Amino acid sequence: MTSYVRAQLSAQNYVATTADVWSTPHRSFMGVTVHWIDTDSLCRKSLALACRRFPGSHTYDRVADILEEIRETYDIPLQKIVATVTDNATNFAKAFKEFGVCLENSDEGKVGGAWHW
Repeated sequence: MTSYVRAQLSAQNYVATTADVWSTPHRSFMGVTVHWIDTDSLCRKSLALACRRFPGSHTYDRVADILEEIRETYDIPLQKIVATVTDNATNFAKAFKEFGVCLENSDEGKVGGAWHW
């Protein structure tokens, strides 16, 4: 499956991603998806890159490490990711800010939105 995803993504010039962490009383998970427009059909395409356990604290550095690990698993160059959409959690905001990513947000004063690489 990983080789299929790599092949699909290597054929794209640009992609966008989404990322979220959610919790139940005793477990936490991180999900990451990738999206692009097929250049031949102009149809939207999407794949799930990860839905994995996220044990421990949801700190910005752990969020950043897991996102980097997922990106590397699928050989996605940073230059290919034009935006990452997240919720308004401060751990995502700090993770992206620490790594020099620009935040675009239509709601001034709120954290979250589309992170441009």
